[in-house]
Amino acid sequence: MTFAEKASRQAFPTSQQPYSTEMEFIMHYQQESNTRHHRKHQRGQGLIEYALVAALLSLVVFGGLALTGTSVGNTYREVIDSFQNNPQDTSQGQPTPAETPTTTPTPIPEDITVSVHKNNGDPVSGIAVIAFSGDGASTASAVTNTEGMVTFSGFDPGRYKFRADYSGQEFWSGTIAYPGQTSAAITISVRKISVHVTNARGLTLAGVAVHAYTNTGAYAGVSLTTDQNGTAVFTLPDGSYKFRADYKSQPYWSEVIVTTNTTSVTITIPEAPFTVRVTNRQGQPVGNVPVYAFNSDSTYAGISGNTSAEGTVVLNLPNGSYKFRADYDQQAYWSSVVTSPDVDSTTIQVGGTQVTVRVVTNAGVGLADMRVYAYLPDGSSAGKSAVTNAGGSATIELNDGSYKFRTDDQKVTYWSDTISVPKSTAATITVGSGRLNVQVVDQRGDAFPGIYVFAYRVEQSGNVTYGYYTGQYGITDSNGNVVLELDPDTYRILGYNYDYRNNNYHFRYEWSDYIDVPPTSAISLRIFR
Repeated sequence: MTFAEKASRQAFPTSQQPYSTEMEFIMHYQQESNTRHHRKHQRGQGLIEYALVAALLSLVVFGGLALTGTSVGNTYREVIDSFQNNPQDTSQGQPTPAETPTTTPTPIPEDITVSVHKNNGDPVSGIAVIAFSGDGASTASAVTNTEGMVTFSGFDPGRYKFRADYSGQEFWSGTIAYPGQTSAAITISVRKISVHVTNARGLTLAGVAVHAYTNTGAYAGVSLTTDQNGTAVFTLPDGSYKFRADYKSQPYWSEVIVTTNTTSVTITIPEAPFTVRVTNRQGQPVGNVPVYAFNSDSTYAGISGNTSAEGTVVLNLPNGSYKFRADYDQQAYWSSVVTSPDVDSTTIQVGGTQVTVRVVTNAGVGLADMRVYAYLPDGSSAGKSAVTNAGGSATIELNDGSYKFRTDDQKVTYWSDTISVPKSTAATITVGSGRLNVQVVDQRGDAFPGIYVFAYRVEQSGNVTYGYYTGQYGITDSNGNVVLELDPDTYRILGYNYDYRNNNYHFRYEWSDYIDVPPTSAISLRIFR
């Protein structure tokens, strides 16, 4: 039961049936009040009841209107207008109720979603999608998520289409009319393209890097390596492409293909044999020398080989410009830049100048089997050495520069003078600065031939004196004389007589005193026969 019904029944128990609305009750109540004003006793009571009921109804009605957002002033105006313009329904005996106005809500704009998928249904993530308005102007862009979706917001009503850029190709959606349409789809059609890499003889080349480019030369963002069959299989969106194979640091291109017309292409890498000859400065071949091929920009081409005994090596080169390096005797030697196959050979001259070093005694006699070392002027080793032959000569091959040479004899080091190569090609080391003449006689003072004479170097260690055999010895001649070439130092000389009599050896020997070399005079030893 409504509030009006309750109030009507309480104030007018004999009135008609309850009213359907509070507003009907208010209008009828006003009429009833006017007809009963002559009742003096009940007049004050009716006015009080009317005031209370009217105030209470006003709070209920206008409070409800306020909660629904309807203007109270407008409602009041509509109530007044209903009194003036709406006649009462005489058939029912009740006034016609006024209609409640309705409001139209403002539409809430929706987002636009764009999906990007391959023709096999796989989503394409991480690529840019650009929105274009009906006049062709780009309005916004976004990147697809893992599901291949992007969302655009805040667009004005109008016509739009969308573009996705993938592997250098452009793919478009259809045009939508927003806000009536709020979604669009872009399909990227992809297919497999096989790239075969072979050499000029038709042999497949495995392990070759292949890169995909659009027909305009833009990198498509995809690179693969050929398998054991020389093939790299690309999955690319439809479009025009060309492919580049990088073989031994040289680029080789395929023709341009259209994926809707062909699904394979071949890159042929031409190769030609190239001969590198290595010789020394005298033009003689040098074998077992490693040779490396470099591109003209000095990047290693990945091609190498060792020279044969004839000093040559044959390298298979793709067409291009190259230079070659031969590593010989810890030095690098380069050729000039050549172009293959226009040129098919080159020569590298390695090594330095042949320098002869002689090791001699004070008398100028050559000493065999002496190790000779080459040094730079600052005393650092040049890393070269050789052994003297029977004539006392050693040959060392040296690059241009200044050198000096060293040999060691009986724990003494001897040096040559410094020479400049190639201006000078010979050096001499003089070993021993003292010649010791030794005469051996018998007990009668006669010359004693055939006696062995040995030289011992004297060294002091604390309070003990040691004698070390120097390796220098001689046999007295018919005059009992022998000459020993000794380095400067202190020595003792031993004379030894090996006498064989009656099937027995008779040994006689004699030591000299301490002798300083170089000596001031000859020494004499007496040995009994």
